[in-house]
Amino acid sequence: MFDKIFSLPSAVARHKAAPLSEERRRFLAQLDRQGYKPGHLAQTAVDLLRLVPAIQLLADGVHDTAGVEAVIARFVRQRHGRVLPYLRKTLRRLLKQWLRFFGRWKDPTPAAGPLWTLYRDFLNWLEHERGFSVGSLKNRKYSLLTFLRWWEPKNRPLFCLRVVDLDDFLAACHAQGLSRVGVLNVANATRSFLRYAEIRRLCSPGLADAFHGPTIYSHEGLPRGPLWPEVKRLLAALNTGRPSHVRNRAILLLFAVYGFRAGEVARLCLDDIDWRHDRITVPRTKQRRRQTYPLIPSVGRAILRYLKEVRPKTHHREVFLCLLAPVRPISSAALWTVVANPIDRAGIKLLHRGPHCLRHACASRLVSEGFSLPEIGNHLGHRSADATRHYAKVDLPALRDVAAFDLGEVL
Repeated sequence: MFDKIFSLPSAVARHKAAPLSEERRRFLAQLDRQGYKPGHLAQTAVDLLRLVPAIQLLADGVHDTAGVEAVIARFVRQRHGRVLPYLRKTLRRLLKQWLRFFGRWKDPTPAAGPLWTLYRDFLNWLEHERGFSVGSLKNRKYSLLTFLRWWEPKNRPLFCLRVVDLDDFLAACHAQGLSRVGVLNVANATRSFLRYAEIRRLCSPGLADAFHGPTIYSHEGLPRGPLWPEVKRLLAALNTGRPSHVRNRAILLLFAVYGFRAGEVARLCLDDIDWRHDRITVPRTKQRRRQTYPLIPSVGRAILRYLKEVRPKTHHREVFLCLLAPVRPISSAALWTVVANPIDRAGIKLLHRGPHCLRHACASRLVSEGFSLPEIGNHLGHRSADATRHYAKVDLPALRDVAAFDLGEVL
């Protein structure tokens, strides 16, 4: 491995002769397999050589954050404090990576106590009994933590929780600046958790039914997304040779043309694209089924260019990967940045700038082209007509025709 990183024989000999040479070689080989650039590997090898004394202090046992910080402090004292700030930061990062690689890193102890035990049991129940998807489980977990972190400092058992406490909790959410939709999501997650606690007889009966978040009226707002000319401008701005633009343009086309959700694009695999028959199959998260679409030539060309020119060589089967090491499938959260950054650069003013705004743009275009609501709902993968009916209000030309209709000619 050292022969691959360094060209000078003296450098190779120095790294091989230093302590822990075999361990350092294996560690660097793992970074190489993860797709790190040669320059990064060379710098890491040099840093490891400098930090061998600190690594030797962690030779045995399993260590956590406190143990790593103690070793860093000892390493600094041995050098009488003459350690550059960048090296301290590098030491902290490398020691944690080193311990994880050799299986000697101890993850932080999960929060203890009856409340957190119930919380973990609840998440396990949602996953295995209710069949929640990874994305839904993550959202429910994030919303519920807002309530748990508010209630835990009070040092009272959950059975002491009253409706007036829940009213105070909603007021605290509002004071934190959460939107009405955000408060509603937190309230729904908390109510679900309280129902589970009632089943376990760990809170007052009827408490969940008495807890309600803010009212969000059905179809109270128009779906907000960029206009189709703005979408074309976004795609044109990404039609360059930069690797990130090549990848991101293919992603934006899937959002804008097919209206896919972020999780569906993130989980799209190489086997889901049938190049011989020009078809693409997407795993519909909410419907728990797979849906096949014709692969439009412009979308197919964008994906093919990404696969040939940009996509790193890896064992991962997901189509879209991170371009920087460690190479891994791109996450749904990262797709928000993929969409939001081009929108910001284009100066398009939108309240919500994530992947869902392009889904709205796709639906609005289909409405303006005269497709029926059932056809649009099938294209978007909606489970019910109610979800699609929202877009009936964005057909402004048709609404103007209705408003201009002269009843006098009929009566």
